[in-house]
Amino acid sequence: LEGIPQSWFIPERANLSTPRGIDQIARAIGRLPEPPKLLAMDTLARAIPGVGENMQQGMGLVIDGVDRLREEFGCAALLVHHARKNGTAIRGSSVLEGAADVVMEMQREQVLSAVLKNVNQKDGPASSPMRVSGAARNGSWGVTSVAAVGQDARRTKSSRAALVRRGGERSHDVSAWPRPAQLP
Repeated sequence: LEGIPQSWFIPERANLSTPRGIDQIARAIGRLPEPPKLLAMDTLARAIPGVGENMQQGMGLVIDGVDRLREEFGCAALLVHHARKNGTAIRGSSVLEGAADVVMEMQREQVLSAVLKNVNQKDGPASSPMRVSGAARNGSWGVTSVAAVGQDARRTKSSRAALVRRGGERSHDVSAWPRPAQLP
């Protein structure tokens, strides 16, 4: 993935729903040359096999596991999760939104263009909506521009929500990161 700073991908399905799954993810991260700045799971539903996303207890255990990884490696965590069909809220248990520091919603406007909105900000003011545009190349999609948009950005049913947890105090400056690599 050209243009993405130092990135590693775990080719197997991650399992956030059990202590064993969290241990496996922690071991994989521990083999990296340096701790990640961001741990991203896309999508959350694929990373929690056997857990009903509507079940508060099961989703609480998932959040505990993500928090363990976030705290152990001093990184932020991003959980990509779909919205309900009507686009009004995150699918499943309210535990997800309650545990998030930030909830962002991505609304597709057209092919390769979407609006990213901050719909819930725990500490501090919400950011302004941003238009994200991209381009397809070699079967992948990459971001080509991000620009602020007015409050009139339209809603569509194809929205997604992303949950973010803050990491440690380490700098999140990505400009110095080296080129992409496979997980060692």
